[in-house]
Amino acid sequence: MECDRAEVGSEKNCASCHGDGGKGDGAPVSSFIELGGRRVAALLSAPGEMRVLLGSRHGYGFICPLKDMVSRQKAGKAFVNLDGAELLPPVVLHPDDREIAVQANDGRLLVMPLEEIKTMSGGKGVQIMALEGRESLVLLSPVRETLLVTALNARNQRRQAAFTRADLEPYRGKRARRGKPARR
Repeated sequence: MECDRAEVGSEKNCASCHGDGGKGDGAPVSSFIELGGRRVAALLSAPGEMRVLLGSRHGYGFICPLKDMVSRQKAGKAFVNLDGAELLPPVVLHPDDREIAVQANDGRLLVMPLEEIKTMSGGKGVQIMALEGRESLVLLSPVRETLLVTALNARNQRRQAAFTRADLEPYRGKRARRGKPARR
């Protein structure tokens, strides 16, 4: 069970064998780690070699192996530099993932090769998508068979739409670009 404190970007960990046995006899996470009044942003459980994509609403992110997040101290360790941004839900990457899709809150979509995002052992990361003013990232997802995004329809109304790999061709580009409005 990996526990992340999004407000300060620090990581905490505890053995998953101490968690809920699945019979309703679970204990609160705060009994295993010191949260200091902060909230848990995500819980991850996977082999240490699994790669995880971490990103912030400010448009920065990086890839790291899960084992790099493990701390020996109960108080955790500083891991992600968020600069006041909120942490997006971490994405566990499969070995066959090749592309990543990001979407801004104004509907712009950008699909880029996963290899353009650096593998790091913590920090702020690289700019994933160029954002201006009050824009923020709302989606960070690997491209698999289909991708569910918010798109504008013919009447300029926002709707959830499923995009296949072929549908994403107009949105492919390089990292740190603005992307294009998603339309369906």
